[in-house]
Amino acid sequence: MYAWWGRFGDASFNLSEIHRRPVRLLICLPSSPEEARKAAEIIPELVACLDAEVVFVVGEPRSVEFCDPADARITVVPLDRSARWWFGLPSFGIVDRLTEAGLNLAVDLNPSAELLPAVLCRRIGARIRLCLDDPQRGSVFNVRVLLVENHDEEGNGAEQGTAPAPARSDPTPAGTAGSSGDSPYARMLRVVQAVARPASEPRI
Repeated sequence: MYAWWGRFGDASFNLSEIHRRPVRLLICLPSSPEEARKAAEIIPELVACLDAEVVFVVGEPRSVEFCDPADARITVVPLDRSARWWFGLPSFGIVDRLTEAGLNLAVDLNPSAELLPAVLCRRIGARIRLCLDDPQRGSVFNVRVLLVENHDEEGNGAEQGTAPAPARSDPTPAGTAGSSGDSPYARMLRVVQAVARPASEPRI
């Protein structure tokens, strides 16, 4: 209900704003520790390609263990009992803390919709909220990355409001050498890198 009501107050945005304003980034790690381990591998490159000045990484206590906060810009926030109400929604404390940080880009790396990170991304007021494509996320996230296998599927399967990822046969953009494999997280990273390139370079 909160997401449905909040959509009426959404301001329009353009992804080119990534180049114009300092990025203050929220990253939600998957609740599964195994998935969080894979997702955490892209964080350094995600932060670098967006040139984020402030980064908050949130997730279940076991999930955030895989995030190395060596970068002084990164703050790790475990979503323990103090960060949620008994019915699963984020507490006022965690919402206030992240809202005060002025975060303007939220990325949920959960492979499927989960209540706590979805509502958290919505409530902090980030204008751009990005996730992997999932029909249940349509009322919360305004950019959904549709991962496809080939160019035909890109053309036929991308819904309005989604950003298709490069096909496997596409060359990997420079700077992604550290993201091995073809996990959904690595492919999402390539989409963000393509959007964040200077306007003079080719992009998706």
